[in-house]
Amino acid sequence: MNAVAQVQPPSAARPEIGIPPLHVSRGKPFTLLMLPMVAASLATTASLGIATYAGWQRGGTLVEQVMNVALGAVAVVYVHLLPMRRSALHVPSRAFASAVWGVSLVVVLYGQVTFFVVSQRHAGDKRVASAPALVAPSGTDLRPARTLAEIAPDFAKVSAEVARAEVRRCAVDCQTLKVRKMTLAAQLAALKTEADEAKRREAEEDRRNERVDRNESLRATLRADPVALTVASWLGTTESRLELILGVACTVVLEGAAIIGWLLVSVASGRTAVRVAVACDRKPVAQEHDATALEYDAMVGDRVAHADDHISVAPGHDASAGKNAGSPVTPHDDWLLEKIHEAVVAGRLKPKQETIRKFLRCGQPKAGSLNRQYFARFGNGHG
Repeated sequence: MNAVAQVQPPSAARPEIGIPPLHVSRGKPFTLLMLPMVAASLATTASLGIATYAGWQRGGTLVEQVMNVALGAVAVVYVHLLPMRRSALHVPSRAFASAVWGVSLVVVLYGQVTFFVVSQRHAGDKRVASAPALVAPSGTDLRPARTLAEIAPDFAKVSAEVARAEVRRCAVDCQTLKVRKMTLAAQLAALKTEADEAKRREAEEDRRNERVDRNESLRATLRADPVALTVASWLGTTESRLELILGVACTVVLEGAAIIGWLLVSVASGRTAVRVAVACDRKPVAQEHDATALEYDAMVGDRVAHADDHISVAPGHDASAGKNAGSPVTPHDDWLLEKIHEAVVAGRLKPKQETIRKFLRCGQPKAGSLNRQYFARFGNGHG
């Protein structure tokens, strides 16, 4: 085998540093960024809508309503977006911003709890409106009438007069006594009829009051949330207290989802920016690698020409050339060792297998071989 055959062609001798292709996958980072952004935007939109409604309910005039709505919107935006850029502030500013953030969170929570409580009340009123209304009887006598307590004295008086008339003896004018008895009997019958009517009226009034109470109980049952009423009985608390707790829980879920969503957006956008920056940094490295490879091609071409001249002058050196070609340190390794040494001298690299692997972007076996060759040639790495 001659020396020319042992020298690789320029295309094969080009060093493989392991630089990956210069491209950035935009599909996956875009998806990872859009999903939390959509979720955070939905949560923030819902929170702004609730804050707008709650602020509108708290105002009496148009100006008050507009100002309350603006205050709620500012508080929502501040609460949601401050955690994204909190690290950009200095320590004193960060402490002040955190205090304002806590107060804003209380304002937002109060407005949203108001919304949930009012919405539950409106839902109860709507259920009550769907219940049949109580209609008063059309034939109800609205004229004032005496009660049994008012009739009782007259009834007792007439009854006493009837008793006295019964024991009186007729001596001269018997016809007058007879008329008197008939008159007292008629009065007593009228009082009995009035008493019966009073009893009937009182019974009807009792039935009407019972219907009213039953209707009010039905309306109270419809106004209450059936699920909250049942759960409150299980937990041993009142329905209004449980509804307040549920409103606070809903508010915490909504605000927490919005804040965490925007934090995820911040993290995803930061990762995307880092990937783009790495891709931009790789471009000059790739260009430098191409220029170095071209220089190495020229060097190998010179070696091929030199080998041709050597064969023409001393053809008896074929065995010696073959022996040199079989040496474990190849020109490619020489070039890589020089590159590693330059980086070590410049302080950009420590001569270790793992750092060499990351620096050259090669496999562990290649990095281990270069590490051994480096220490065999340069010793402590600064030779």
